[in-house]
Amino acid sequence: MDDLLKLGRIEAGFDTRKEMIQVDQIFRLSTEECSARAAEKDLKMIVDIQDKFPSFYGNSTQIRQMSDNLLDNAIKYTLKGGVVKVVVKN
Repeated sequence: MDDLLKLGRIEAGFDTRKEMIQVDQIFRLSTEECSARAAEKDLKMIVDIQDKFPSFYGNSTQIRQMSDNLLDNAIKYTLKGGVVKVVVKN
């Protein structure tokens, strides 16, 4: 339900704060926060994030939610003992 409300706000033109985003830093934070959940499932996390990834103009909150969602789903749906690989490259 939250996702539908967020989508409605975006489509209506609300929540459109934009700024320069360092996507590499966002994914680093997401992977750090998700590493404990991955360890609980005995998952190996491989993180390959390019240093000095080019910044871009966007909504950092939405990008962070996207990265958290992607990692959460990867951890949730990867079988115990599997591998979750995060690659952020230009």
